[in-house]
Amino acid sequence: MADPRLCHVGCGALAFRVHEPPADDDRGSGHGGLAPSRGHEQQPADRGCWAHLVSRPARNRNSGSDRPRPAQVGCLRADRVRSCRPLPSAPCCPLRSLLLIVLMPTYRLDLSYDGTGFRGYARQQGQRTVQGELESAMSTFLGEIPETSVAGRTDAGVHARGQVVSFQVEGLDEGKLVRSLNAMLGGEIVIRRCARVDDGFNARFSAKARTYRYRLNASRVVDPLRRHDEWTVTTAIEPALLSAAVEHFVGEIDFTSFCRSVDGKSNVRRVQFARWEDAGDERQEFWVKANAFCHQMVRSLVGLSYDVARGHTPLAEVQQIIDRRDRSTMGTVAPPHGLTLWEVEY
Repeated sequence: MADPRLCHVGCGALAFRVHEPPADDDRGSGHGGLAPSRGHEQQPADRGCWAHLVSRPARNRNSGSDRPRPAQVGCLRADRVRSCRPLPSAPCCPLRSLLLIVLMPTYRLDLSYDGTGFRGYARQQGQRTVQGELESAMSTFLGEIPETSVAGRTDAGVHARGQVVSFQVEGLDEGKLVRSLNAMLGGEIVIRRCARVDDGFNARFSAKARTYRYRLNASRVVDPLRRHDEWTVTTAIEPALLSAAVEHFVGEIDFTSFCRSVDGKSNVRRVQFARWEDAGDERQEFWVKANAFCHQMVRSLVGLSYDVARGHTPLAEVQQIIDRRDRSTMGTVAPPHGLTLWEVEY
């Protein structure tokens, strides 16, 4: 006789998972503080539970084709199951409602990567990305591609020292996963740690702050050993003006002048500190910490302070550029390779 404490929830190649929305995210995600899922999804207008598809076909790394991957939720104890509102039927599913949805264990990956050879973190069709390589390796180890969330979606060429990814899967050997992923990923992406975390943890939406570092080489001579992680400028600069410029960037500010705006999204961010430090050997490092960053924000801050330090933009105009909230008023945008996601705070 089947154990009444156990349940199965599945539908062919699809599985469903419930999420309980956290408090509204101050970055205006438009999804009640939750990252949007791929595939079919239904989200009620109120803030109750909602379910979404969590399975995707695993990609065959050799042929490039999608192979079917059965995905179902099964044989889990009733105390791991939470109720959910009825879910309208998916195209492949005859069920009109799913009342029992499984909440699987959540894991956190801490990783670093050299972004030089990637078109950014986020998966892109036909492009080599950090997420694509990471999830491909995870699918080889797990037999499926789990739904992942990332703390910072870095641009093409941007590096990470303290990136964080979260995902949910059942029955994981954390140490074996770390060893296997590092063996498959080589030196470009390195998994530093994997640990189980509290239910509800999300690498993106649970983050309180992120810290970035930008490295500038003011010697005007390219260092071949550092050329992939520092920007070598060809014009003499005044370091004191670098520091004076970034004093205007601290606080809760609308950074529209410094961001690639997205319709319906706010560009207001809370910057806790922004400073340039002398790193020796004619290097300057820009450190900035904020609750979140909009697209190209850090590189634009670096670019403006560089323009001030080289005498191209008067220091008095920095506040005016901020107040205009007009992206077209920006001058230099620093190249991506000098930027590193240094740390994420939870």
